[in-house]
Amino acid sequence: MTPGALLAELRRRGVTLKAAGGRLRFRPRAAVPPELLERAREHKAALLRLLAPAVAPIGKAWPPPGPAWPGLDKLAGLPRAVAELARERPGWSAKAWCRRLIQLAERCESVAPARAAELRAAAATIGGCQAGPQEDCTALHCLAHTSKGR
Repeated sequence: MTPGALLAELRRRGVTLKAAGGRLRFRPRAAVPPELLERAREHKAALLRLLAPAVAPIGKAWPPPGPAWPGLDKLAGLPRAVAELARERPGWSAKAWCRRLIQLAERCESVAPARAAELRAAAATIGGCQAGPQEDCTALHCLAHTSKGR
């Protein structure tokens, strides 16, 4: 059962499901059979995403700021392979592409360390880490500075 199908089944049974501080709240709880509770546990993360508000809280930017694609001036001074990896990709957000580069670097580190270094350099270029210590460094782009002994 998909998370969407689970939500539909709960609604069909008259159950309201809400996200509260990373937890799922069922009302009325007694109307939820054990097998649906188990399915909800399996799909908790997806259900929380489905139940997340679609609008930004007042005073907050939406979507939240993240890494931006580097401009041509920033790419010009990079080695060609790194610049090619760091250029804007249609259909990808800068944050998602940055994460993908880090994943690829981790996978190829043992067989192609030079390529892994290029991938990490491109991720660092996209993420930048130039905003200083107040920057939100939850994105994987910061691993480019710390992983594999760098």
